[in-house]
Amino acid sequence: MKLWVSDLDRFAHWKNPPAPWADQTPAQFLRDLRTRPDSAAMRLGRAFHKIMENMDSAIDRKASTHVDRERWTIFFPGDLKTIKTTFQEQRNELVVNDQIRITGRIDGGYDTPTGALGLVDYKTTQSSRAKGEDLMASWQWRAYLCMTDAYEFRYEVYRLKAGEQSATVVDQSVYTFHRYNGIEDDVKGWAREVAKTAQGLGWSGR
Repeated sequence: MKLWVSDLDRFAHWKNPPAPWADQTPAQFLRDLRTRPDSAAMRLGRAFHKIMENMDSAIDRKASTHVDRERWTIFFPGDLKTIKTTFQEQRNELVVNDQIRITGRIDGGYDTPTGALGLVDYKTTQSSRAKGEDLMASWQWRAYLCMTDAYEFRYEVYRLKAGEQSATVVDQSVYTFHRYNGIEDDVKGWAREVAKTAQGLGWSGR
């Protein structure tokens, strides 16, 4: 069974309310797993990621405006702490056992001050609510650290004020987490639990 990294958190949210999917019946949850929902916020998030992929991280020191291929215009202020990446958009995989593997695409990697590998993920939000506790509980950073030799995982969360086809970065928050003893056992154990639950729902994975 192939799982996306995002599936680990979706199952966690569904099984551990309160969360967006906590009130869904098994049939509703299964339907959502099989479809790709779309919204203006999701399209804005994709446009933001595309811009970050193509942005020279040196220009984050000054205010700038960028337009993605779908004509989203995003204004960046000049005081952001965007990490300088050494690679971007890298696909990785974690083999759990002969039947289960987890795949995902990492936004970028960077060198930490100690020379260890760090990973970065860009998040966008239009809410003023802090995301730190949600991110700390996420399986995403744990899974990505297990897929690589990285020691550190950095979330850069950008709060956007959105218009019809444009947005302004209002502020930025940074949250950093680190590899710990037993992290791979935790991730593989939860992946096996997800696979067991998925099979009970009649879902065979990606």
